[in-house]
Amino acid sequence: MNIKVNADRTAAVAQDHFWIDVKRVPPPAGVKLLLIDKRMGSACLGTYSKHHGFTHWQALPKFMEEEA
Repeated sequence: MNIKVNADRTAAVAQDHFWIDVKRVPPPAGVKLLLIDKRMGSACLGTYSKHHGFTHWQALPKFMEEEA
């Protein structure tokens, strides 16, 4: 995984994971997601609803499988 700290040094940003546009790929209904309004720039954990104004989403990460 390739992670860099942003220019303001306020966030660690994955360079190989991207936000998904809700207009291009609608998020699944009724499940936890990472959600963001691109203009506001602050992400949250929640469920998607059109009236909330989120512009992008991403699935939650999972733990890496440990080698036996």
